[in-house]
Amino acid sequence: MRSTRVHAKVRKAKGAYLNNRESFWAGVRAEVPLLIGVFPFGMIYGALAMNAGLSKLTSQMMSSIVFAGSSQFVTAQLLIFEKRKSENMS
Repeated sequence: MRSTRVHAKVRKAKGAYLNNRESFWAGVRAEVPLLIGVFPFGMIYGALAMNAGLSKLTSQMMSSIVFAGSSQFVTAQLLIFEKRKSENMS
């Protein structure tokens, strides 16, 4: 593989630039600590969204469009509240 420069100019100890595969795996290793916190949040939101009656597509779209996690939880809870309210009225 041809060695290419990466935007962050991540270098090996010997001073050579990382190739594409090495820079990809360096990025994966850098993201692992973030995933430790994000994974449980996603699982909890997914369970709450399914309980609120959101479809899988709707909950996925909401996760990719809404950048404030707390508003995802509030929306799902409001949908649950409305669902229970309409059940009690009928």
